[in-house]
Amino acid sequence: MRHKRPAVNAKRGRSGRSGTSTAPLGGSWSQRGRRAAPLLALLLLASEGMTLRSIDAADLIVDSGTTTISDSQSYDTTSVATNSGDTATLAVTTSGTLASSGDLKVGLSGNGTLEVSGGTVTNGEGHLGYDAGGVGTATVTGGTWTNSGLLNVGRFGSGSLTVSGGTVTNGEGWVGRDVGSNGTATVSSGTWTNNDLLAVGSAGTGTLDVTGGSVTVARWMEIGWNDTGTGTVTSNGTVSIAEALYVGDGGSGTLNVTGGSVSNVDGYIGNNGGSIGIATVSGGTWANSGLLDVGRFGTGSLTVSGGTVTNGEGWVGRDVGSNG
Repeated sequence: MRHKRPAVNAKRGRSGRSGTSTAPLGGSWSQRGRRAAPLLALLLLASEGMTLRSIDAADLIVDSGTTTISDSQSYDTTSVATNSGDTATLAVTTSGTLASSGDLKVGLSGNGTLEVSGGTVTNGEGHLGYDAGGVGTATVTGGTWTNSGLLNVGRFGSGSLTVSGGTVTNGEGWVGRDVGSNGTATVSSGTWTNNDLLAVGSAGTGTLDVTGGSVTVARWMEIGWNDTGTGTVTSNGTVSIAEALYVGDGGSGTLNVTGGSVSNVDGYIGNNGGSIGIATVSGGTWANSGLLDVGRFGTGSLTVSGGTVTNGEGWVGRDVGSNG
């Protein structure tokens, strides 16, 4: 069955001051009901290439230069590159801890980068490329990035997630979520854990490339969801899906298994009317513990030129109007 896509959270973060944070340092004054740093502290925080030290919770806003977290920091929300024209980087090192009780947004309307080379980053929802025109990039080479809520890689803008070490964890995972968005995720080492569904090309364009490491999905996975969605997944690593895998579920989806393993319960290629699903296996293993539909209501294609495909029941051109 086709699952209803949850509503998008449209909550916007506050625009900030150029450079870094609105957190208090040695005094306070009121700004929209929150404490904010005195003028001298703001001028000091605006310096590029600086390292933040321990301060109390407020909003961390990085709109220019590079801000480095090297010890324990706590904030309400964290935003990187909030405005069009902003270019900013937030880096968390091996000894750093960045905890946000609210959302972490990288590239709201500007060009923002999150670099996690170690330590710990925790927040509510995570967004890379939040607004149309926004560009958000996250690179995780070590440590952990934990999103207690969903992770958007390209919400309305362009998002990029690269995991070459460490661990990224979230609830729902979205790569190219909304119309006009573009999302790219690459896992070469380490682990990306989705504690709910994972959608690649939901209503935008999404690409997932697993060259190593592992991607786990606690529910089902969509590749090319909705009529405007285009998704491509290429795997030479390990992709483990607890429920079904849909390749072309209303949109256009492509699955390439070149090595490693992809496992799920039921597999659907071209699940809904108007959808196009293409699966190519040239190496490794695609294991469906349940059935495999090649063209359920839409158009499906399966090519096996190497490796192994296993399933329970097999259907090619299953329902009226389908093509397999």
